[in-house]
Amino acid sequence: ESSHSLPHFNIKINPGIILFFKILSLGLFVLTIVSGLFGSQSAIDNFGTNFFWIIFLLGFTYLSAIFGNIWQVINPFKTILSLFGDTKPMFTYPKKLGYFPALIFYLLLIWMELLSGGIGVKPNILSQILLLYTTITFSGVIIFGQDWFKYGEFFSVFFGLIGKLSPFGKQTDVLKDKPNHFSLLLFILFMLSSTAFDAFRATSTWFRFYYNNISPFENLLGENGYQIAQTVLLLLSPLFFLSFYFL
Repeated sequence: ESSHSLPHFNIKINPGIILFFKILSLGLFVLTIVSGLFGSQSAIDNFGTNFFWIIFLLGFTYLSAIFGNIWQVINPFKTILSLFGDTKPMFTYPKKLGYFPALIFYLLLIWMELLSGGIGVKPNILSQILLLYTTITFSGVIIFGQDWFKYGEFFSVFFGLIGKLSPFGKQTDVLKDKPNHFSLLLFILFMLSSTAFDAFRATSTWFRFYYNNISPFENLLGENGYQIAQTVLLLLSPLFFLSFYFL
């Protein structure tokens, strides 16, 4: 083929350009891990932490909202696995499980960002977590095949949903889409609630509510009482949006 289709777009792109961005994506992924393992252990000075938390998670989210699901094309996990050819999965992915694996990874990512006490911005630890996630992703594909990218690989699910908002793609009727599994509904609600939770924690209303109603129970939870209480509230936050959804 002399061209390659970009998901959700009616245009053809030269395969050489696609290959360039695949290599660039893979190179940045490897550089992020290497920087964390062998570079400066200061989060401010380390390329890996700055690239992952700011340029990738934040910047690529906006990029996907504008241009669609680019991650589907330049996913470095897919690029690496493509080098080994197509392999037959060991098992059929249990559809009843839905998107819960991706949701669990999402919960862990937000917890690491907001409530881990800075673990997520420690370069060495971030690189180890990315290596662990890479191992899990490869294992998921080996066991369940490409369905793992649809249901279990967090970034594929997240950027896929964000890409539906693109004004240039085919799927601009995002309001007409319906979640095909309850776990996907929870995933979307957590996208809203985790952001709202982070913002609400900075308000005076939150401080009054927390210290009047939650703070007295911290001593019962031990020395990590504050972190545990905040984690429970984060996990419960989607219920607020869920109540409005059902209403």
